[in-house]
Order: sequence, then C-alpha cells, then structure tokens
Amino acid sequence: MRIVDDWASRISWRWGVTAIVVLVTALVVGVVVVLMPRGESVAVATASSDSGPVRLLPPASAGATPSLTSSTTPSTPSSTTPSNPPTTTPSKAPPSTPIPSSSISIPLTPADVVATTQPAVSGPGVTEPGISIWVTPQLDGSLEVMEAALYPDPVDVVTLDPVDVHNGGPAFAALVPTVTHLQVTADQTPVGVLESMTRPTTVTLPTRARQLLLRYHLDGVTVRSTPSATGRASILIAPLSAGSAAALQSQIRIGGGPVLNLTCPRLHGDAASCVPISGDLGVAPVLPARDDVVVAQVDLPSPS
Repeated sequence: MRIVDDWASRISWRWGVTAIVVLVTALVVGVVVVLMPRGESVAVATASSDSGPVRLLPPASAGATPSLTSSTTPSTPSSTTPSNPPTTTPSKAPPSTPIPSSSISIPLTPADVVATTQPAVSGPGVTEPGISIWVTPQLDGSLEVMEAALYPDPVDVVTLDPVDVHNGGPAFAALVPTVTHLQVTADQTPVGVLESMTRPTTVTLPTRARQLLLRYHLDGVTVRSTPSATGRASILIAPLSAGSAAALQSQIRIGGGPVLNLTCPRLHGDAASCVPISGDLGVAPVLPARDDVVVAQVDLPSPS
C-alpha cells in the first residue's frame, strides 16, 4: 500500500507542475500577443498580374501603400494621386502661328543654281541706277520675268512688292498676283530662292550690294480677251523691286510674241497711252518706278 501511495503522490506532483508550466506559458503568449504592435504583423498574399504571381510585402511603416514585387520583374512602386499633379513639358514646342503683316522678313533658301546674267542692254538697272524688266508671256498666260535693279549706293535690305491689281482697272481687280520660284542674285553672287510670294516682302541680303538680279515666274496678272482672236490677252506688269527704288527710273520690255498695245494707267491724259512712236512696240517708255505700271495687249504663244 505504501508503494502505491508513493507513486500516486509523485504522479500528482508531476501533473501539478505540468499544469503550472502550461498556465504560465499561456499567460506569457497572451501578454505577447496583446502587447505586440499591429503594424508589425506580417501578411503574405498573392495576386495575379500580367507578369505572373506577385508577392505583397509588408509596409515599411503604418499607413504606407505596399510595394509590389515579382521574381521576374523589377520592383515597381504603385501609383499614388498627388494633390497637385505634375505638368508635362513637351519635348518640342509646337510651331508658332505667323502674325499677319503687310511687310514680312523671310530668310531665303540657298539656291543650287541661280542665273547671274541679264540681256546685254544699256539703261536703267544695267548701266545706270534704276530698274529694267524683261517679260516673256507663256502659253498658259503666266509670265517669265527677269528684273535688274541698280542702286546708287549699296543696300542690304530690299522690299519686293507684287503689282497692285487695282492699277489695272476693274478687269484685273479679282486677280491675285503670285510670284513663284524667285531667284535672287546680288552683285553677281547667288543669294537664294523664295518659293512663293503674294504680298510685300522684305528681304535681307547677306552682304551689301548695288545690283540686284531677280528671275521669277508670275501668275495672276493675265486677263484673256473674249470674244477675240485665240490667245489674245492683256497682261499687267510692274517692277517687283519698286518698293525699294520708287524714285529711280524703270523700263519694261515685253518679248516672246506680238505686242499689240501698251497702256500706262498711272499716267494721266494722253500720256496713259504709252505706245512708242517708233521702234519696238514691246519697249515701254522709261518712267519713275513708282509709276511704271504697264497693261500690254499681247498674243500668247500658240500650242506647238
């Protein structure tokens, strides 16, 4: 009996100690759980993305947006919406809209080949200050023009001005004179090409020069005569360079076909009929450049 009582006492003591240990452990775990900050808890989850499984890591600090990382792609921070979104500056500013003006300055495009000679004649623009113009009507009514201006002193800025259609009267009023492929030579040196012009234009030369040679195509200055002979038309001509040489003497010559009549509308009375008394009917009288506007009745070239 004593042996049995001894074993019972030992078992009871051991169970008592075990129970105390379990109780103390439970109390410790409970205290730890209660005192542990919530922000330090670790949550592991997965989400799907185009690059495969993504691991959601714990935040660096409470309230921060978690970062997404993948084993196959570098870390990419999630987007946040700032209170003031940043503005984006374009890499290239859009081109500015030109400001309309009655006189504009246009840099000339370098020309590969520009003619540097004019017909061998004497007179204004060639052997003395002034302007000479050589006009050749084309089948379609346009004009091929060569113009030489010789200034008393070297210049580096010139104003080029297409003819004013109002000088030609009502028949020309609705037309828009258009200069195209304007080739510029200054003192026998090619300067450049201006592809199109319909209004007064200021051109700055690279160096000062006395003589300016212009070659260009001119549209919008021809009125066909109807009813009349085939190819009969009236053309309106004035020096393009008169804007910078209004006081200089100027002369217009018309070739390439028959010239039937000449009128100088800026002159008054009988002088407005400026047909030469003798000589070539296509050679208009010498006039101040400001008044050198000619309406010529011509027969345009026939189709070949």
